[in-house]
This record gives sequence, C-alpha cells and structure tokens, in this order.
Amino acid sequence: MIEFARNTPPEVANWIRAGLAAVPNHPILRALATDERMSALWAEFGKWQAGPLAVVQLATHFSTPTILSILKKPSKERVSPEYASLGVAAEDFVIQLEWWTSAATELWGEPVDALVERVRAFATAAFERAKANQMVYGYIPEPSRQGRGSRTQLAFRTALSRALQRLSDDALPKERQDSIIATITSVVFPEWPVDAETIRVHRQRQQRRQKVGDN
Repeated sequence: MIEFARNTPPEVANWIRAGLAAVPNHPILRALATDERMSALWAEFGKWQAGPLAVVQLATHFSTPTILSILKKPSKERVSPEYASLGVAAEDFVIQLEWWTSAATELWGEPVDALVERVRAFATAAFERAKANQMVYGYIPEPSRQGRGSRTQLAFRTALSRALQRLSDDALPKERQDSIIATITSVVFPEWPVDAETIRVHRQRQQRRQKVGDN
C-alpha cells in the first residue's frame, strides 16, 4: 500500500493508483505520490480545482523519454518517431510489392493491388499522424542549447510552464505557477532541482524574446 504525501487530493490519488496498478514501479508516479514536497504544493492551486490532477497528468506525460526527446528538438523537427518509422516501413513495403509483383502475387495467392492500396493508406495515415503530433507541441519552444544545466530538465519545465499557462486561463497568478513548476520539476528530476526564482527569471526572459520576435 503506497503512502501518499499529506493533502493529496482524492482525484489525484485515484489517478496515480490506477497508473501504479498498471506499472507498479513507475518512478515518476511514485515520486509524485510520495515526495513530501508535494504536500505543500496542493495549496498553491487555490480555487482552481481541476489544477492538481491536470498538472500531475501533464508531468507524467512530459517526463516520458519519447516526449522529452521530441521536445528537445526544434519545433519543425518534432515528428513522433514511431509514426514516422511505421510510415517509412509501409512506404518501402509498397515499393517492394510493386517491384516484385509476380513474386508477391504468388506468395499472397491473389493479385496484390488491393494489398498495395491498403498498405499505402497505412503509410499515409502514419505520416499524417506524425505531422499532427508535430503541431500538438508547436506552442512549446525548444530549450536553449546555451548555458549550463540539463536540457532534458529545461525541456520538461518549459513544456509544463506553457501547458499550465494555457490550462489555468489566468486562474493562477504567475508567481504561483512558478512555484508549482519548480516543485514538480524538482520532484521529477531530483538530480536537477530548481527554485521558483529561477523559473521566474526564465519565464520573463522567454517573454522578452517572444516580444522581440513579434516585432
């Protein structure tokens, strides 16, 4: 039986329990459930009742290796590798089927025209999904390649910050958002802890860069 940090909202506890039932040793879920720093975090959400569960779900999503790998790339290069790989494989299979039509027909036991069309449709769907996923994260900037620190941790907290800004819709003051992001990041990445002041400085720097870019 897992012992949750004090003040964990019931909906958060239930969601984490369900996740741990599927993956008992999930390190991020266990950290979000048990780290004592989470106890003070829940009060930061104030009257935004949907906030705690949304942030925990976002933190779990953005901390997965595949998503972090995508977020560290420039926005134009963020294509989900699994869909792109399936699309390339399917497209190559179509080429082989059309090149070796007689052998393929013999193995298939009938003309392969319908099979070619189905595999081509599969390839198209895979490429479209990869492109759609690229657009999903378009609002999250690439982490800086300069300076010290971990780009992986920076990619995570940048993504969490942008997503939180969108979801909260001004329900949370910026200072509270900074505190939430600092705590969650430090729990998810205990080897690279960060404080709210660092989050604030980074947020303001990004805002200045965005204004310069807009002008």
